Amino acid sequence: MNNTFSFRQATEADVPRILEIISHRIEWLGKKGIDQWTGEDNYLAYYTPDYFAQHARMGEIFLAVCHGTTAACITIVKSDTPRWTDDGTRAYYLHNLASDMRFPGAGRALLSFCGAKAVRDEMEALRLDSKKGNEDLSRYYETLGFKATGWCDDDGYQGILWEKRLG
Repeated sequence: MNNTFSFRQATEADVPRILEIISHRIEWLGKKGIDQWTGEDNYLAYYTPDYFAQHARMGEIFLAVCHGTTAACITIVKSDTPRWTDDGTRAYYLHNLASDMRFPGAGRALLSFCGAKAVRDEMEALRLDSKKGNEDLSRYYETLGFKATGWCDDDGYQGILWEKRLG
């Protein structure tokens, strides 16, 4: 099936669906033996319903929608510390990317939307991170034009910093 996606800002009413998508993705990661968002990370203990509701109120969560169903979600913020050094680059920092596996291509489409939004908003780059050792995700980001630019250690979380220059 060829999926066509539309994009919109999330509202607080979308938080249960966002949590459902993320919970299913965490379960899938665990079954695949991928140590990202699973185990000791306790992802949903840190990224709580209140976290997502707050970011929705701030207009920072975006959704990919297909056939009337939310297929993917992402949080876009304009600053990110302590993982990134402020080097003056105007960038969007992307977090919480997750997609419903019933909608292949939703994550890729949502990242493409983020790039187009960033260009419209006169940003120079998209930035995100992935857990060190998650080779599948590293390859995924590389195929989308992201380049590894460094490492982060954030309260025990060791990650790879990824950047995609725009324009």
